Amino acid sequence: MMYIYKMTAAPKTHRPATTLLALAALAVVAAGCGTCAERKDAAAVSDTISGTFTDPRDAKTYRTVKIGKQTWMAENLNFKTGRYMCCEKFSDPCYDYEACYGADDDNCRKYGRLYNWETAMQACPAGWRLPSVADWDSLARSVGGHRHKKGVWKVNNKKLKSKDGWIDGGNGTDDYGFSALPGGFGGGSGHFRGIGTEAVWWSAEEDDADYANSRGIDHKDTMLIRWNGYKMYLQSVRCVKDSAQTADTIPAATTIYNGDGTFTDGRDGRRYRMVSIGDFTWMAENLNFDTGKSWCYGSEEGSCEKYGRVYDWNTAMKACPAGWSLPGSDAWDNLGQAAGGKWMPLTGKGPTSYWSGAGKKLMSKTGWGKTWDGRSGNGIDEFGFSAIPAGTVYPGENNVRLDATAGRWWTSDEYSCTHARFRKISGNEMYSDGHHKSAGYSVRCVQDSAASR
Repeated sequence: MMYIYKMTAAPKTHRPATTLLALAALAVVAAGCGTCAERKDAAAVSDTISGTFTDPRDAKTYRTVKIGKQTWMAENLNFKTGRYMCCEKFSDPCYDYEACYGADDDNCRKYGRLYNWETAMQACPAGWRLPSVADWDSLARSVGGHRHKKGVWKVNNKKLKSKDGWIDGGNGTDDYGFSALPGGFGGGSGHFRGIGTEAVWWSAEEDDADYANSRGIDHKDTMLIRWNGYKMYLQSVRCVKDSAQTADTIPAATTIYNGDGTFTDGRDGRRYRMVSIGDFTWMAENLNFDTGKSWCYGSEEGSCEKYGRVYDWNTAMKACPAGWSLPGSDAWDNLGQAAGGKWMPLTGKGPTSYWSGAGKKLMSKTGWGKTWDGRSGNGIDEFGFSAIPAGTVYPGENNVRLDATAGRWWTSDEYSCTHARFRKISGNEMYSDGHHKSAGYSVRCVQDSAASR
């Protein structure tokens, strides 16, 4: 499909006329270090350990390589998520979630698939993840890189590049088996750019609501560049193995059912109560798994023990333990109906639709503030769901605002490029509403139907 971008939506540092080489030159000048000597390699080639990994989702096999202390996929990801496009409004441009360069399947087979940032955050298989900026920095350091200001690493990137596939003499020696290929990216104005000349990969770190950090290699330069890309651009993905998967402990994917109405999350050993209501089995507590990107009220771990953590939507989509997932609106509606609520559809007179009469039966017996008329806001917790008011992070902020009169939880349902739906319990109602995906809400996971207990 065609790429159409508003001029106001163009990335800060990744405009159609800008190349990675130009970005590198600007960054080095800014650093005042254009002729710094390269450091001796921090990791010898002989330290590289190669292997393979088969993605159980589609049976594709990828080469892997251990460089330093990290294990990386040695090929760009080529998993088809099935997400094709989103439109913020019917009158606005639509953007692909993922695509092959030039809509050519042969390019996917050679270079891997291109993803927008939101899809990239969810695309890696279990046991692997989108690398953080720190992961990319560790890779650069392990191959003898020297850090510059402005996020640029002075790296002999020929050692990371594949031995063929780069144009104009840009091929590498692939000393470490990383085999970086120039898969290009999806830009605006109805075209793709950079195949044969540029490799660009997403990181898991946001810059703000619209931009995220990437790493890139240009065919003519020796830099590994950090830059800000517009989240709706399509870029390559290199997954890095979760460190917990290499430890001789409980694998990160393990969930242990204890036979007493609780289960243990094998990622951190935390135990949760669970309860069956209607057609679904729910966590009876808010999730408190530290993804590395989550918030505690007052930035205190003790608050997370009490309220659980608060997550943005992209993080919430991947935060639940194995055998559990972020519930969709269907599960929440089933919960509201099972709790005896009456569905009140949107009439145009109020902000949301809601389940009337379900709130008190789902709310905990303590912890809620008083209502506007001075009455106790606590519930009766008839089903053991124990909903608590755990606070909210608003877009652009980094602190949890605690509202003792309302609890809010993400659903897995998105309704635009930038917004997703959440559920709010307040008073005697359970509301359906939406917010920007960068907002922070609580998470209640629901058990997958195939999960063993």
